[in-house]
This record gives sequence, structure tokens and C-alpha cells, in this order.
Amino acid sequence: MADDLPELIMEELNVDVDVHPLLQDALGTSAHNFDIDAGDNEGHPITNQPTRSPAPPPPAPPRSSLRLTMSITKPGAIEKLRRKAKSRLRRDWRRQNTPLPALPLKYRPRSSAVKRHARLCFIKGVLDVSKLPAGIWVGKRRRTTEDGKPKRPWTLPDLKTEGFRTEKWNGQDPRVLLDSEGRLIAVLAGRPADLDWDNVVANVDAAMVHARLTGKRDEVFPKRPEDNEHRRGIFSAIPSGVSFGGGQTRPGNLSHPPKKQAIINELLSNEDVQRVAGFQSSCLGFYFPKVYEDYACNLYPLYEAHPHLQTNFPDISIYPACTFNLGPLTATLEHTDAANVPYGLCAITAFGDFDPEKGGHLILFDLKLVIEFPPGSTILIPSSILRHGNTPIVGEGAGSYRMSLTQYCAGGLFRWVSYGFKTAKTLLSEPGGEERKRAIDGNLSDRTAAALELFSTVETLADDREAVFGKSFRN
Repeated sequence: MADDLPELIMEELNVDVDVHPLLQDALGTSAHNFDIDAGDNEGHPITNQPTRSPAPPPPAPPRSSLRLTMSITKPGAIEKLRRKAKSRLRRDWRRQNTPLPALPLKYRPRSSAVKRHARLCFIKGVLDVSKLPAGIWVGKRRRTTEDGKPKRPWTLPDLKTEGFRTEKWNGQDPRVLLDSEGRLIAVLAGRPADLDWDNVVANVDAAMVHARLTGKRDEVFPKRPEDNEHRRGIFSAIPSGVSFGGGQTRPGNLSHPPKKQAIINELLSNEDVQRVAGFQSSCLGFYFPKVYEDYACNLYPLYEAHPHLQTNFPDISIYPACTFNLGPLTATLEHTDAANVPYGLCAITAFGDFDPEKGGHLILFDLKLVIEFPPGSTILIPSSILRHGNTPIVGEGAGSYRMSLTQYCAGGLFRWVSYGFKTAKTLLSEPGGEERKRAIDGNLSDRTAAALELFSTVETLADDREAVFGKSFRN
């Protein structure tokens, strides 16, 4: 998917935020969710059975295609393992010697895209880090009101009254949000320079509208719009992919009734949907190479240990899960995606028919920033940390609508791998488990420093790309 990267000048939006206290707050408040094995599936059932017929697997890429910090079997180790009868060693051998799962190892940033990053545009913002959500492995969920009931969406006039600044964006030219130390913390990735991208967007738009209408016809979704209410807003949404929770003792695939699963399968098999998903994943690798590497180092052993897990877009996207927000009026309320990896980036692509200057803006509440978000464009944000939402669309007629496709990664998956493929409860029940858990969770300051290291700066981005992808990408 490297050819889909934008070949446009990247502008920098300096939001004057210190990420160190932001991440320390996000990583340090509480491990309570994990001690009680709280689920990341947000109420959706999980199954350990395949949810769809798998496609023929592509040829396994060579292990050397990414410079990942993964263990490699030493000479003679295979013979030694074969001689041993212990099942644990046999499992270790299989994890080290079976082909890597179908993840997008063929992705490489395109040099021509890197060479055109030049012009800087600094825009100031304000952030009160003491009000940010927090958690050790995932963000801390915030209640939008005192009684727990969701608020109405913020309108653009309301936000301007509250002192929010509107950032105009054409949806094409990439811009990055930098913290006070020059780290990339979010990106307005835009869209590929490909001439056929408008057709791709139109086809995905039509597929998602068809999915919503099919779901309404087959009574997959409630007939009344107000019955589609959930904590993020009032619209039809279908999640898909790999998650953890729901009373399961290990990660599984999000499960849906047959009619709803059929809708998901049709969307996942759509080549234009796959194009968008691949672009989102490429943007993660392009702008956040060390975060991309961290995803890979956690997800490879997860999939090797649990071959029943099915990714949405094998060999296309590194993200394990996605949600189709089918609208018709997708305007998310002020929220954080608490179950996501705190330092992870949620990729969002908007679709629909609306005027982005009047509505459908992305709101970053902690930055007091409102960003125009045109259909067909992509933005990546740390959604478990920054409070975000959308303004309602303001249409020229009854036919206006807004939808979105998001990809993300649940923090519980990384926790599962780090705890040795077991829950916190199981780990704590074992001899010495409390000490091992404490050692794995680590010191707060050390975890904060490690998380900060995953964000590239303007000066280190080229070196980080080279270190991860094994090729020089310099101006």
C-alpha cells in the first residue's frame, strides 16, 4: 500500500502540548480494569470460532522484511527442542518457526513522498493535562455528564463561543500535530494523490449506504434512529475484528448474528474498502514507524499463539479491529476510546455528502481545536487519550449524510501477550504471579519514557523509518 501515500507538502500544527505528562497521566492512573479482566469488546460477544471463511493465505514474507525485535531460533535449537518432551518448549518452537501471519510486511514508505515535506505552519493550542483520561494499558473512560447520560453533539457555533479555534483543511495536504518537544502526536493524513481516489471514495460510500439499508431492511438495525443510541452517539455502527472480553478466557473474534455478519463480510471483501484500510495502515507506518513496529511485535506472537483469530484485512492492514459507522448522521459525542492502546493511533476516514466547512468537523477538546474533515480524507489521533467528537453535519437538503470507517487496536491484546497469554486474574493466581505482574506492568516513569520513545520527532523521523523498514528515507 506504499503507493497510496500522499506526495504533498506536510504542514506542522504545533499545539504546544507536553506529551510527557499527557502519557504519564494516561499510563498511570489505575490498573483496575486489568485486575478484574474488564473486557475491551464493549458489550459485543466474542467467539473463538472463525466468523467468516478465510481467504487463501498469501505467501509468507521473509522474517527479515522488517527489522523487528523478535527472537530468532538459534542454530541447533530446533534439534534441541525436538528432543525435549515438554509441551511448553514445543509451543515456543512453533511460535519461532511457523510462518508469520498475514500482516502488511510488504509496506514501505515511498521516498518521493518523504522528499516533499518542507513547509512549516505553527498553530498554538492549549491543553490541561490534569483533565486527560488515564490507564496503564488502556485509557480511562470518561463520563460525559454527571449522571452518565450522553450529551448532545457540540455544534460549531457552540464551540466558537467556548473559545475553540477552527482549523481550515482541504482534506488533501497532510499536516502533523506536534507537541512542545517536536513529537508527532496526530496527523491529518489527507488522501492519496492517485487520480482514481475519488472513485474509491464513491464506491466505499455506496457500499456503506447499501450496508445500512440492507441492515434496516433485514432488521439488523433498529427502525427508529433514536434506538441506535450508544455512548458515542446515535447512528448505526458495526465493529469487526479481534478483541478481548465478554467473559472469554482468551482473545477472540467479535461475533454477530448471521445477517449482520453477512453485511460485515461484504464490506470487508470490497476492494475499495480494502484500499482505504490499507491507506490508513500505511499512514500509521509512515508517520509513526516505531508505533507500527510495536504493534507488529505484539500482534505477531498473538496471532501465532492463537491461529483462530481473524484479522479484517490480511496482508493489507496491521490494525486488528475496525468499526463501520454507517450513519446516516454519524456525529460522535465527546468521548475517549478507553479500550484502545494509550499510545496507539486510531485511523478515521470520513464519508458522506455534506459541507465540511459547515459540519462534520473533528473536535479535539483538550486542544480546543476544531478541524474541517472533508469526505474521503483520513486523520489519525491517539483516541484513548484525547477527548474527541464531531460536529453535526449541516446539509443543503434532506439527502445529506455522514459516515466513517475507523481502525484501532485494543490495549487488552497487548496486555494478554505481555502477561504470557493469560489474564491478569490467572497470572495473579499463580505462585509468584503478583511479583511477575508488577514487573511486567513496570514503573510508571519507565513506562512513560518507553511510550514517549515510540513517537518520532521531526528530526528523528527519517532515522526511525530507516531503523524499522530497513531503507533510507531522507530528503
